[in-house]
Amino acid sequence: MKKIIKKLVSVTLAATLIASSLAGCGNTSEAKGKGKDSSGKKVIKVGTGAVWNPYLFLDEDDNLVGFDIDVAKAVGDKLGYEVEFGIEDFENLLTSVGSGKYDLVTFELGYNDERAEKYLFSSVPFNQIEVYLVVSADSDVKDISELQDVHLWSGDASSTYYAFLDNYVKEHPEQNITIDVRGGTEFDETCIEAVKNGTYAGLISNKVSINNVNKTYGDVYKPVGDPVIVQDTYHIFNKEKQELRDEWDKALKELIDDGTIAKLQKKWNV
Repeated sequence: MKKIIKKLVSVTLAATLIASSLAGCGNTSEAKGKGKDSSGKKVIKVGTGAVWNPYLFLDEDDNLVGFDIDVAKAVGDKLGYEVEFGIEDFENLLTSVGSGKYDLVTFELGYNDERAEKYLFSSVPFNQIEVYLVVSADSDVKDISELQDVHLWSGDASSTYYAFLDNYVKEHPEQNITIDVRGGTEFDETCIEAVKNGTYAGLISNKVSINNVNKTYGDVYKPVGDPVIVQDTYHIFNKEKQELRDEWDKALKELIDDGTIAKLQKKWNV
């Protein structure tokens, strides 16, 4: 079986973060990246989603919960800030942080060069996700190398998932794979039906998401083969929030070192 693992943490990321840190050192007029509420308590505005259990979702009482939410709250508590969450569709999250609506976003986001040109990445990953080729539950395909003359579904052309597929297709033209960017997520019924009826041979996703789809809709998907991506995930900040990013990273690293993040990973089984 062909093993294809793409580690998406690169020298490029390190260079980008070092360069941005150096640039920030000389900027004494930079905004702090945090406001205050009516009581005078410092507030950090965090954009996120609400449809990705167990990372970020609404519980039965419509409370925003999940691993990403707990991590952001833990960092905020350590810094002495109030964390104020805003819920957006995934497609709007990065645009909203870029416009200044949020100071940062959390959505298990991976690094890529296109995003790094527009936004400021944390220098400290807070989680890691393994991503697989996902096919219909009744498919005989066992590995991405077996695909031939097929279409694959992709939700977002700026995602690390799409970047992997795009590179794979270019490196393996003999398989004649076409990527269709359709928007939405693997939870969308249109995507589920299109994979079930063979319009798409599959998509790539992580096991946590696929397990949740199967719990909701029955056994419609299955991950196959080895991971195609091992993706570190980061918080992403507005470009003007260098000082806040540095404070956040310091607190996050301390929470990693003292075992707090590991406890949250165990709590949410991620």
